[in-house]
Amino acid sequence: MLSLLLACAPGSVLAEPTSCEEASDRVGATACVETVDSEATWNAMSAEGDDDGVVRTVKYLVPVSETQPVPTAYVNTQRYDLHYDFLREAFPDDYGLLQWNDYVAMIIDPERRAYYGGNVMERRVDDEREFDFIVWDDPADPSTAPTYEDVLAAWEALQTRFDLGDVAFSPSSSTQAEWAGQWEAEFSIRWDGRDVR
Repeated sequence: MLSLLLACAPGSVLAEPTSCEEASDRVGATACVETVDSEATWNAMSAEGDDDGVVRTVKYLVPVSETQPVPTAYVNTQRYDLHYDFLREAFPDDYGLLQWNDYVAMIIDPERRAYYGGNVMERRVDDEREFDFIVWDDPADPSTAPTYEDVLAAWEALQTRFDLGDVAFSPSSSTQAEWAGQWEAEFSIRWDGRDVR
């Protein structure tokens, strides 16, 4: 940071660092970015996919409200296997003591949800490149399935910060798929690689 200050012309004003920049400074490596603005960023943040058709995948978090300390973030998935580990290490003042059950509740429980969480995935379908995102719920509990308004909020936050193409919603449970099939959505919906709507 000192080298950046010394490189500035006298009288110039430095932009305030973003939350991901601050988190990365704390960690000493890139913890997250708030925008996927290039192929280089995508490749640096994402990890190789492990499912059929998924080429690369990156974790994300989208705050439900502006009062949450973590911004919309594409998490360094090469560094963090779990969102939980990312929150505890990169935002220790807010989440350093976060317990697993509380983390699960703030991602999945509609009454306690603080963030939408999931993955953005790059797929190859008939040699075409597609990007999908999932929103986590508890597949065994249909009451936790995200509503249309939930998915719309997540999509708007992700799409406006993703410069590589359109991002479609991919239902990750049978309840999500059933609900999504009834939506008149502003975004594309793909179930198992097929367009639903």
